[in-house]
Amino acid sequence: MSSMESLAQLELLCEKLYNSRDSAERAHAESILKCFSENSDYISQCQYILDNASTPYALMLASSSLLNQVNDRSLSLQLRLDIRNYVINYLATRGPKLQTFVIKSLIQLVCRITKFGWFDDDKFRDIVKEAADFLSLASQDHYFIGLKILYHLVGEMNQANAMPLTLHRKIACSFKDQFLLQIFQISLTSLHQLKSEVPDDFRRDPLSLALRCLSYDFVGCPVDESSEEFGTVQLPASWRPLLQDPSTVQIFFDYYKVNDTCVSKEALECLVRLASVRRSIFVEDPSRTQFLSHLMSGTKEILQTGQGLADHGNYHEFCRLLGRFKVNFQYQNSSIYIINIMEPLLQAYMERSRLPAPGDANELSVIEGQLTWLVHIIAAILKIRQTIGCSQESQELIDAELAARVLQLINVTDTGVHAQQLYARLSELLGLNDHLVLLNVIVGKIATNLKCYAECEDVIDHTLSLFLELASGYMTGKLLLKLESTKFIIANHSRETFPFLEEYRCARSRTTFYYILGCLVFMEDTPVKFRSFMEPLLQVAVNLEATADAAFRTDVVKYAFIGLMRDLRGIAMATNSRRTYGLLFDWLYPSRMPLLLKAISLYADEPVVTTPLLKFMCEFVLNKAQRLTFDSSSPNGILLFREVSKLIVAYGSRILLLPNGTDIYGSKYKGIWISLAVLSRALCGNYVNFGVFELYGDRALADALDISLKMSLSVPLSDILAFKKLSKAFYGYIEVLFSNHITFVLNLDTNTFVHIVSTLESGLKGLDTGISTQCASAIDSLAAFYFNNITAADGPPSPAALNLARHIGEFPTLFPQILKTLFEIIIFEDAGNQWSLSRPILSLIMISEQPVDQQQRLSQCFDKLMTDVATNLEPKNRDKFTQNLTTFRHDFRTFGARLRLLPMDPWKVVLQSCPRYLLVNLVLQFS
Repeated sequence: MSSMESLAQLELLCEKLYNSRDSAERAHAESILKCFSENSDYISQCQYILDNASTPYALMLASSSLLNQVNDRSLSLQLRLDIRNYVINYLATRGPKLQTFVIKSLIQLVCRITKFGWFDDDKFRDIVKEAADFLSLASQDHYFIGLKILYHLVGEMNQANAMPLTLHRKIACSFKDQFLLQIFQISLTSLHQLKSEVPDDFRRDPLSLALRCLSYDFVGCPVDESSEEFGTVQLPASWRPLLQDPSTVQIFFDYYKVNDTCVSKEALECLVRLASVRRSIFVEDPSRTQFLSHLMSGTKEILQTGQGLADHGNYHEFCRLLGRFKVNFQYQNSSIYIINIMEPLLQAYMERSRLPAPGDANELSVIEGQLTWLVHIIAAILKIRQTIGCSQESQELIDAELAARVLQLINVTDTGVHAQQLYARLSELLGLNDHLVLLNVIVGKIATNLKCYAECEDVIDHTLSLFLELASGYMTGKLLLKLESTKFIIANHSRETFPFLEEYRCARSRTTFYYILGCLVFMEDTPVKFRSFMEPLLQVAVNLEATADAAFRTDVVKYAFIGLMRDLRGIAMATNSRRTYGLLFDWLYPSRMPLLLKAISLYADEPVVTTPLLKFMCEFVLNKAQRLTFDSSSPNGILLFREVSKLIVAYGSRILLLPNGTDIYGSKYKGIWISLAVLSRALCGNYVNFGVFELYGDRALADALDISLKMSLSVPLSDILAFKKLSKAFYGYIEVLFSNHITFVLNLDTNTFVHIVSTLESGLKGLDTGISTQCASAIDSLAAFYFNNITAADGPPSPAALNLARHIGEFPTLFPQILKTLFEIIIFEDAGNQWSLSRPILSLIMISEQPVDQQQRLSQCFDKLMTDVATNLEPKNRDKFTQNLTTFRHDFRTFGARLRLLPMDPWKVVLQSCPRYLLVNLVLQFS
């Protein structure tokens, strides 16, 4: 204390260290007080502070300094014993008067010393007895200090704390064997004693202690806290009597009934762990049955009353409790039980359905609901058996019994709906003898549903989901093509056969239906079968093409065109190879393309028409699986883009003239974002040489870019950020422009250019990682262009480079502001796309100037950032910078945590301390 004029001066410094909002004051106070943490000669001074200081911040300094000294593990055994004894006596004499954070720090100090000295001297192990002494004192404050000592002691013993893993496990096992059960018993005793004597806030301490005991790492396999699941709780055999005592489980259910949410949630967490105990801890089945009975009785009561389940935390833990029951599931007995339930229900359903005029429709509805529930149960049982890979012969026979009941139900429910007209063998369910016949029954049921339940949208959707699952498998798809029922569907996919195709409310299902049929047709990959399959659609297209413009806007024509677009989109989705895509392309181009242009010109003001048309084009121009690969002598890629350009220009020029309606997203924004998506996919599909258009004076590319930019600029930035699909399409479009057509962007006027770049900065700050990555890529492309064509250019600059220089000259803070934003995100946020964000940072650093003034605080951090990074933008150099950035982020955040940075003013510390922050003179405005 010789360097201090008085204890009051030290208390003032501690006040500044922990409370000041001025980072300079905090840094000054820390520089003076750090000697208490680093020099063991100051340990006696820490004791002096604890004995005489009057402010909690001075006490906190002394306690945390002693903890740091202990962490160095360089103190002598006697000194550690003296510190331990002193702190325990200090808590006993002055603990009730201390602030909570001081008590916690002192307890952590005692527990840390205890663990480090566990095998050094038996006196360290007296901590449990001494904590129990706190519980026996008359003061309630002492009681809860004792509980907190035990709570932190269990936690300390359960974590490694930079200790060698082998030593940590030895200490943890020794502590578990000697004291953990005793501590858990103390928690249970406290729970019973405090059940009705204290407020809700105090009940949480013994409950937290019990939870920490049950969460202990008993076998050296720590639980992944980021996972929702955990394995079996490996309680030692010595805990068996406690588990067999009914009051152990009951006390946690009693505490759950407490109104306080935190208490009830922790009570459920304890029950979850009790439900997860290893099965072998119970020597006899009756004891285990009794234990499970208590758990299930309490769980049933919660289900019946619903108490506490309105809270999300309680509901989540309760679901985990239900999932942890280890009941002995007897597959055979349960399956027979389900079959025995289903037989009388089937009989009752048949009897009720045969009545000419059922007297009680509600009764029939109840029976249908019960049968539906049983079908879901059977499906779940069969699915889980396949998942776990169980293949016992006896269980396969039971599977057949269960499946037969469902197939019988198909026969019952389809009686009277002319199922025989679609599939003659459906009445022979009991004569199934191989997998093809069984599959034919299923496809027959699919066809029945698609024909007879056109007005039930849910049935159509679920039926198509089943059909899609069958068609998506390679083997099942090949088997489907052998079935007569499948051939019938492919050959008769008209609205006369399947009336749901005429139902507008099932319009979305048309796309799925034709996607499935497309997958099946393309499996054989024969042009003749494809043309035969497309014949009904060809007739629709021909009729639409023959319709005069005056009659084109009638409802009949409109809905026919909408259906055609949805059908074609499904077929386009099914083309996954160059050959199959070529079949569809040849069918569409050039004959059908004028119809699309005609429709979008006449229906530009009706989103119900333009949306399916644009979505079809969005799928048609997508080069997935490299399906859009034309011969080197083929102009098809260029021709396709010209058609896309015509459609985008025709739609965009009309939609921009329309007034904003009440539903602006549905009337304008939806069509705009789909148009941007169409153009983005066409621009980055890698099947068009765009230089051809300028070379031969073709305006297709220029017009498409011009109208698309006008559409995107017509939407306010606030609306772009408000609608997720719109923002994704917009930023995807901007990324493509900056990556592949940056000259077009640089030739814009300065205000427009700055507006676009500003939107990129806004996208960086958003919560969507995908959008942030797109913005980072666009910024990197822009900064790289500046570096390659201006900063490191060898020859005279191009016109585009001159335009960029002019833009930056008029707005010199544009790049520094973006760089500042990127550093904020990297340093102060947990960005999941750090790799992507590092790319533009290096590019922006390369085009920025070194400041004259050098600072000292973070010199090592920023030196590491540029270590082994050359002055180029090669991929290897970028990867090196990304590695350095990860180290920089870790070092900076460690430094910030040590300075106790305030989130409201982080950049002030950076700017005051940063030695190599390349744009410090431009971002001082932020501080």
